Amino acid sequence: MTKKTQIAEKPAPPTMQRKPVAKSQPVAPQGAGPMQLTPIIQPIAFVPYSTQEQPLYMYDDVQEQYDYDDDTEEVVVEEVVVRRKKKVSGACIALIVFSLIYVALYVISYFVKDFAYIAAVNDTSALALLINVFKAETIVFDSVTIIAFAIAVGAVCCLLVLIASIIKIKGAGVPAFAKIFAFLGLVVTLVSVLLALLQKDTIETNYGLYAYAAIALLIVIISFLSKNKKQAA
Repeated sequence: MTKKTQIAEKPAPPTMQRKPVAKSQPVAPQGAGPMQLTPIIQPIAFVPYSTQEQPLYMYDDVQEQYDYDDDTEEVVVEEVVVRRKKKVSGACIALIVFSLIYVALYVISYFVKDFAYIAAVNDTSALALLINVFKAETIVFDSVTIIAFAIAVGAVCCLLVLIASIIKIKGAGVPAFAKIFAFLGLVVTLVSVLLALLQKDTIETNYGLYAYAAIALLIVIISFLSKNKKQAA
């Protein structure tokens, strides 16, 4: 019995021991082309793109700084808007000047009687003709009376154009109110000139009457050639 137990306890010879079986590993297929290795993936941290207009708010002081910059931009925009509102219309300025010349010629020619060149007809100013019509006992609607009323209406139209231009001097173009009365002033002035030319045998035409027509024509040209807001856009 003792011998049998000793034989059982002896280890098996090396030829009889089992060898550990190695696990099969995947082998990349080898072809005729180049081999592609397995890509290595590494994490990359992306930082958003920032500019001066779109900054990164990282700290409190930076936030306050950019808030201040926004305020300054709003102030600049407001200043630009205010400057645009203060822009004066050149057409209105021209209408003011020529309307003043028309009205001044109408009034000054009455006081400067020695200077016959600025008179209207018969070496008499247009205002003096109108005053003589009302001084007469009866109003006779002859050619001289019609000329006196026509030039007086032209002076009133120029005065209305002057007022409208002063009111709308900060806007673009010329108001429609000024255009209407500018055209009406030209019509009545041309009527007086044509009537004086038709009655040249009895009416002596002076340079002042032609000056009224020329000034009225310039006022109409400036009024209708100026561009308003819609036309400029």
